[in-house]
Amino acid sequence: MNLTDFIKYELYPALYLVIDKVFPEHKFIQFSGGWKSATTLEGSSHSRPDKTVVSKVKPGRILEQGGENLSIIDYIMKRDSSSFIDAVKSLCSITGLTLPENPNYNPEEYKQYSRQVKLLEDCNNYFIYCVDNSDNAKDIKEYLTSRGYSLEDIKAMELGYITSQDKLNNRLTSLGYTQEEINRTLNINNDSRIGSTHGLTIPYRSGGQIKGFKFRTIGEETPKYLNNKGLDKIGGFFNLSGIKGDKDLVIVEGELDSLSATVKGLDNIVATGGSSINPEQIKDSLKRGAKRFTICLDS
Repeated sequence: MNLTDFIKYELYPALYLVIDKVFPEHKFIQFSGGWKSATTLEGSSHSRPDKTVVSKVKPGRILEQGGENLSIIDYIMKRDSSSFIDAVKSLCSITGLTLPENPNYNPEEYKQYSRQVKLLEDCNNYFIYCVDNSDNAKDIKEYLTSRGYSLEDIKAMELGYITSQDKLNNRLTSLGYTQEEINRTLNINNDSRIGSTHGLTIPYRSGGQIKGFKFRTIGEETPKYLNNKGLDKIGGFFNLSGIKGDKDLVIVEGELDSLSATVKGLDNIVATGGSSINPEQIKDSLKRGAKRFTICLDS
């Protein structure tokens, strides 16, 4: 097993079970949505009981509400002033895992991969912020509430709003990303419909990690959904949990149906992300503990 797969399929799922031991400085306590702490990422106390969280939705990341989000490994590297490999070894010692032999680790490749993942998470946080704080998002919220989603559901489902590509670019460049990084990772700049006719954003999250975004129109435009170019929909089921353990998966077609079921407390409801189920999705889910599959597609 290479190092990337080891981290994805073994290390992060194991760490999620012992977050209080991984981050003793934050005094994390467990709740229904994951782990929460009344501290900032820097460690100072805060009045908000969930100021910093590690959620079930993205178990490999630590997030300060209204602040920075980091992968667990990047946080440990920063906290301990350690190298990537030393941080992974330290985390392995907490879980009792052993690094794979010949892990095939390339520091530059990891750095680029880590920035891409963080950029997508920063995009998602901005989209979620915009659905709450942009006057133009009123129609989006009215559409979603007309479909039966409460404002709490919308937030829990991580549904968002892209005001425009220009404003998104300005936000990301203010966070230190280059335009080349933005274009390469998001790959939406050649489709002017995204951010105009298609404003509702749905993070394509599989195994706890955002792979890209789906953009939906709330009007009559066709197609209803647009994806960022190059979105990998076949590598894993949409909304598949990154937490390991026996899973009885129910496979549906619609992403919104899948997310809605999750916020209502029904775990392991995943979506195909397309019109069919493919072998890579099955292989990925088996690595994450899937034991049974129930097909529940539209007519």
